[in-house]
Amino acid sequence: MNRREFLTTGIVAGVAASAGCASSTEPAPVRTGDAVPGWRMYGRDPARTYTAPVKGNRPESTPLWSKYGDRESTLEDPVMTTDTAYVAYGPDSEYRETSYIEALDLETGRRNWRTPLDANRIGTPLVAPDANRVFVNAAPRTGDTGVLYALDAQSGAIVATRTVDDAGVGPILRTQNGILSCRDRGTVAVRRYDSATLRKSWSRSEISRIPTASTDTVYLATTDRTLDALNAATGEREWTVDMGPTRIPPVLTEYGIHVLVNKSVQTYAADGTLRRTIGLDPKITEWRVWHPIVTASSLVLNVYSLSESADSIISIPHHGEDIRWSTVYDGGAITRIGLGGDFVADLRKGGTYAHQLVNAESGVEKRFGEIQSPVAATGDHLLAGDQTELIAYRWGTPSN
Repeated sequence: MNRREFLTTGIVAGVAASAGCASSTEPAPVRTGDAVPGWRMYGRDPARTYTAPVKGNRPESTPLWSKYGDRESTLEDPVMTTDTAYVAYGPDSEYRETSYIEALDLETGRRNWRTPLDANRIGTPLVAPDANRVFVNAAPRTGDTGVLYALDAQSGAIVATRTVDDAGVGPILRTQNGILSCRDRGTVAVRRYDSATLRKSWSRSEISRIPTASTDTVYLATTDRTLDALNAATGEREWTVDMGPTRIPPVLTEYGIHVLVNKSVQTYAADGTLRRTIGLDPKITEWRVWHPIVTASSLVLNVYSLSESADSIISIPHHGEDIRWSTVYDGGAITRIGLGGDFVADLRKGGTYAHQLVNAESGVEKRFGEIQSPVAATGDHLLAGDQTELIAYRWGTPSN
């Protein structure tokens, strides 16, 4: 499972050149709304918030079932609707030729179906909003092409395929009436397909990271160090700004599009206008950044500083002109997923990692029980695990 997206960003001296001018009028909000329940794609939603929209703090939880990869396969990131988990299995050897995708009942772990695919590598699936189809990228061991599969979500039958002109098996994101299939080898590329016919409508290459999407716009960090906004249906560029070097994907809230550039977080409005620049710790000379988490109120960054040899968690409000709080963990810190206004983190305390639920606004920590490495959640269920094991939990009534 690709539990965390590892992003390396070299921090150079000086402040990034301004990519736009602050507006004197209130810009239109970014249309990030995704009312579809569940965790149906890489990062949960097109905005890649990594946060389940649940209420309350630490819930009571009950283990329901566990699933192990066999000796010949490893588990990829799962996705889930409100009642079904969809899990992809890739071979544990480059010489094996079969991958699998299967559907599991969330409450019982019972297998509804399992479909083998002629592929040595497989990506994270996507479940359609109406839960009638499941999409996944896969590629054979040899050759320069891959396959985009569409499967019937109820039976697992392959209903459509599309050959793609490279063997990348990156994640798939959803847009209006379409899907974005991403290449994850070398320079990132993205293609937009019609979700009913798998007909390609546009493509874009020379991207530095997996893209992010709102309801009608795709946002790209390019290898030319620009932030580009594309019409999701046509692929036409609506605007571009020079933002400087970044390897973190754009992060979306209704307030704007957030990017990490040099030693600052820059936020752009839906029209490309620069709304704010928030400076971070000037002592840090080089960072390794895990994927951001967007909670109900905050943008949460998990940063490892090579110069300080320590992890930091930084909370930045959706609105406002300064950091909300920042905490250094000399023993180590790993952020996992967001749960409403909180996020789950593994924080090293007393020589071992403790699973904590951290409030994104205040930084207050609460014990999160024995749930290890949560990767996806809904209002009723949570999935946790790694490449060898997947565990399902049922949530109790959240405590406030």
